[in-house]
Amino acid sequence: MSIEKQEQSEIGAAYLRDRNLSAAARGVLATLLSLPRYEVNSIEGLTRLLPNKRGAISTALSELEKGGYLKREMEKGADGRFKWYYRISAEPVFGGNV
Repeated sequence: MSIEKQEQSEIGAAYLRDRNLSAAARGVLATLLSLPRYEVNSIEGLTRLLPNKRGAISTALSELEKGGYLKREMEKGADGRFKWYYRISAEPVFGGNV
């Protein structure tokens, strides 16, 4: 998993007030937005930064995708292996409702 993010200008972002997101999803998104680009490259990496277990983080990521804050894309690398890319935003710009 590789993460690409759109910059956030202030902490008072819309996702913090989005009543459709759980506190866990808001926390995962806040953590991702606070990290330097590509610092975390897996769900396991997030488990080292957050108190949540892998399943809870995976659920939060699905919730963010449904809400339009995250878009997952799979690409085939030169070695023939598939790799997930996650695009994130502080605003729901990816359509959502997956």
